[in-house]
Amino acid sequence: MLTVVIVIATSCKDDDISVTGVKIDITTLSLTAPSTGSLVATVMPEDATNKAVTWTTGDPNIATVSSDGQVTAVGEGITTITVTTEDGKKSAICAVFVNLPNIPVTGITLNEDELTFDASVISNQQTLTANVVPKEATNQGIRWVSSDTDVAIVINGEVTAISQGTATITAITMDGDFELSCIVTVNDIYIPVSGVELNKSTLLLLMSDTETLQATVFPTNASNQRVSWSSSNTGIATVDANGKITAGTVEGLTIITVTSEDGNFTQTCTVVVYPQIGVIIPDPVSPVNCGDPNVVCLNIGQSLTSAITDNPGKIIYLPSGYTFTWSPPVTFVMPEGGIHIIGEFVYQSPTLGDLNPPRPRITVTSATMFSTVGRTSGNDVIRFENVDIISTNANGFLTNATTGAWNLKELSFENCIISGFAQSLVRSNNATQVYDLVQFNKCLIHNVSHAASSPNPVIQSNGARSMKEIRITNTTVNAASNTFIDIVGGAGAAGAENVLVENVTFYRTVGQQGTNRWLINAGNNGPVNITINNCILGSIRGVGGVRRERGITMHESGTLIVENTYATTDWTTVEEHIPNTIPYSGNCAALFVDPENGNFRIKDLTFLGRDKVGDPRWWYFFY
Repeated sequence: MLTVVIVIATSCKDDDISVTGVKIDITTLSLTAPSTGSLVATVMPEDATNKAVTWTTGDPNIATVSSDGQVTAVGEGITTITVTTEDGKKSAICAVFVNLPNIPVTGITLNEDELTFDASVISNQQTLTANVVPKEATNQGIRWVSSDTDVAIVINGEVTAISQGTATITAITMDGDFELSCIVTVNDIYIPVSGVELNKSTLLLLMSDTETLQATVFPTNASNQRVSWSSSNTGIATVDANGKITAGTVEGLTIITVTSEDGNFTQTCTVVVYPQIGVIIPDPVSPVNCGDPNVVCLNIGQSLTSAITDNPGKIIYLPSGYTFTWSPPVTFVMPEGGIHIIGEFVYQSPTLGDLNPPRPRITVTSATMFSTVGRTSGNDVIRFENVDIISTNANGFLTNATTGAWNLKELSFENCIISGFAQSLVRSNNATQVYDLVQFNKCLIHNVSHAASSPNPVIQSNGARSMKEIRITNTTVNAASNTFIDIVGGAGAAGAENVLVENVTFYRTVGQQGTNRWLINAGNNGPVNITINNCILGSIRGVGGVRRERGITMHESGTLIVENTYATTDWTTVEEHIPNTIPYSGNCAALFVDPENGNFRIKDLTFLGRDKVGDPRWWYFFY
């Protein structure tokens, strides 16, 4: 029997002893560059098989370490030296503190030995700069001392003047007490600028006009009052060193800025330059032909009523400066063909007070300028152009048809100032007193319908269709105390067929007198067509008591069109409001330059309607 023995042989080696840790003989090491120090690492256990280690530094700019633990100081600071075992990557650290060698201070420098504070110094502070010597000295500390803190103080070299006098500012080194001094003389205390203001924030100029702005520097006793001026668009307007603005020949907007030399504080004025457009100025000597047989040219002092009576149907021309008092016992009969009076054109503003040189003026002292005159042909006209008509009668009418028949083709006023009439400007009492056309264009209607008791509306038609067309255009209405247009009519019809109110500026209208006042009262007797375009509705004249400020009332079958018309916050109708008006965010004082004194130029340059709505003469103020 064969037996096979299989022998499995194994080979054995003694087990290695693994590393369990490592330590450094010291945990901190202080050195002064460029000295060295040694670190010793102990690997545990002592009989560990592999005792190999590596050394590393956390920042070689502070300290380096060799493969045997030799540490060399390089630069000032703190870092760590780490030892790591090859077996098991066990590690230990030592914190190394490196100081630089002390370099003693040997002296000090100072950039100034004298400082002066006076009005030419635009500050109450100046800076002194001190440096230790040598610049590599270990201790760079410097302390500052003032010999008189009532005159000047010093913090880190910053010298601040306190009051007039003299003080010594000294810089002293912390190491070695080396010192240098500067003599500080305070002659004047500087008063800094806190701001600058202009006397105007907006300015409207015609082309080539000039105006000077006034700048005030605050406080008014500031040491430096000097300012500079600039224009954002010199093609529109320039400004010189004294704030004088000269408008150019280009329409547009520019920003004038004043800047204080001290502090660079600024203030601006928005300047708008407008052209002189929109006016055709007649011949300044003779806008009409005095040689024309249909023209009668009066001289100053001649009677107007006599000229009208003696020259029926002719144009009566009045020169600049002509005045006439229309008063009792003047009796007047309408001549055939009517009345056509033209005054010499005078370039002036639309304000009541701007009458130099004066346009021809008629002062009405009688209760009525025109009343029933028995003319019924329907071909007669009453026209006034470039003539101011002023009433001084406490109960006066401009035209008042009360009895009898009166049929006028036209009653019109062009470029006139009409003021002071305490009652109506135009009044028809019944259907036999007919005006085909009532028109006011480029007029100022001022202080009317203000009688102490029972004033009539400004325009009043009590007869059915007694006023066919009413047109108020390119006009300013300032202070009308009762209803502006009253066309109640009668006998199943309104007092007018069509009413156009376009490009009109209203201020202090519809108020104060009576108990019920409207802008337009068309009643309920029949339909009427009313159009209101491009108007500004300003302040209601008065409120209180039983008075009720109303907008528009009319027959339901009539038509009312209101377009591009703005209402200020002080247009406060309480009943029958005007529809489709555009609210303006402010009151009249915010919109107009000086409404209380009759200046309705638009001062709010952000107003979208500033060159589109209201009396156009205020857009470019060419009168």
